[in-house]
Amino acid sequence: MYRGASAAAVVAGAVLLLAACTGSARTITVVSYNVENLFDAEVDGGEYREFTRHGGWSEDLYTAKLRAIGRALAAADRDGADLVALQEVEHYAAAQRLVDLELDGLGYRHVVWLPDPHNANGPVVLSKLPVRRVGALWVDSGPAAGAEEGLERPLRPILEVEVALGPDGDAPSLFLFNNHWKSKRGGAAETEVYRRRAAAVLAGRIDGLRAGRSPGAARRPCWPPVSTRSVRPIRRRRSWWPAT
Repeated sequence: MYRGASAAAVVAGAVLLLAACTGSARTITVVSYNVENLFDAEVDGGEYREFTRHGGWSEDLYTAKLRAIGRALAAADRDGADLVALQEVEHYAAAQRLVDLELDGLGYRHVVWLPDPHNANGPVVLSKLPVRRVGALWVDSGPAAGAEEGLERPLRPILEVEVALGPDGDAPSLFLFNNHWKSKRGGAAETEVYRRRAAAVLAGRIDGLRAGRSPGAARRPCWPPVSTRSVRPIRRRRSWWPAT
């Protein structure tokens, strides 16, 4: 619930919310869930071996995983949270299949998936609320003393989704940041530098929002790529939305 006219930040699991709210208070429900490698049964070339037919993965196992995720989300909120943030989803089609198979009728009109060229999966946001804009914050691992081997590449990007807290064009916005930071695998102290880098990028973006600055070059389009000039109002049914 957000009250007052000033910006407010709320951390919930892997999600950070920033809201600029005015007028009467309302309650927004948010669920964050790391689905731990949601891959379909098709081989696209980027899968981990255990999620291929050679590794024992199948359409039946894929469907069972979708159903398990659906049960978990229903246990968190029977009517469906207003916003659902998922981590480790292979592609947009898998997220859409989850909505069609397990969450149909709950009002998730918008599905946003962020591709990560350096990882086999990416973050997703499902939204019942009108989506105004989406984008990505890219985190460079950079050189670091004692850096874990193989991390000299960008870390997982942060998915940003701006939603409207009402149907009117002048309704206040809520900014959701779906984070999937480096785990402590390899040692908590040894990997702390990467989490701090992601936190610094996120903090910089939030400072910019509060100051009214544009995101600049830190944002790139989400998938599927589309020219903002060709965008039409968001379709009534589920959709993706481009960055601006």
